[in-house]
Amino acid sequence: MNSDNWEGNWPKQQSQARKTVRRNNKKTEKSGLKLSKPSRGSTPRERTLRRLESNERERMRMHSLNDAFQSLREVIPHVSKKRQLSKIETLTLAKNYIVALTDAICAMRTEEKTMDQQHEVLESQESSNNMNICLNMNIPIPSKSCS
Repeated sequence: MNSDNWEGNWPKQQSQARKTVRRNNKKTEKSGLKLSKPSRGSTPRERTLRRLESNERERMRMHSLNDAFQSLREVIPHVSKKRQLSKIETLTLAKNYIVALTDAICAMRTEEKTMDQQHEVLESQESSNNMNICLNMNIPIPSKSCS
């Protein structure tokens, strides 16, 4: 099939397809049948029941979310206890509190590493002093693996 022939047939094929769809739509309209799958709960009562169930689920979700915020408010330290913190204030304070605790832990680890390094330096100095003493006294030097 060459490209000229293909381009020439395309509009004809499209128009035939449209005619077929229109014909099928007219048949289903006359017979009262639908080609697409029927929607769930097509009666007004079923739609109302579904909406009420959905509203109840959303209400329960919001209650659960509000309970979680209240639990978070009780754990976060803050100055003013006169009024309840808003949701955004609660989240901001929680974030800042977590950052502050993280910084404190990092600072403690840094101090710990510094102390460990200082301790290692002192140990190595002590070890070299002991080695010098042992060499001066002709005492065998104990190996590190045995201690």
